[in-house]
Amino acid sequence: MFTLTWRIPSWALAILFYCCAQATGGLLIGIVFTVGHNAMEVLTADEMKMTDFVRLQLRTTRNVTPSWFSDFFTGGLNYQVYH
Repeated sequence: MFTLTWRIPSWALAILFYCCAQATGGLLIGIVFTVGHNAMEVLTADEMKMTDFVRLQLRTTRNVTPSWFSDFFTGGLNYQVYH
């Protein structure tokens, strides 16, 4: 934060920059997680209790076909198990 305040002329602009950066980062990581986890089967509570953790993770994620854009945009998250 010290570096930002030294280069940005006022505290208000530094706080505005920080908030915008956090919002943008949150939006991007939200999009990455949405791509990897939406459109998958929805399990009932009983099915979730009967399934162990590893199988549950594999059933509720999907593969994303790798490309230069997905590698850049996801920062390597697409190389995790079944993304």
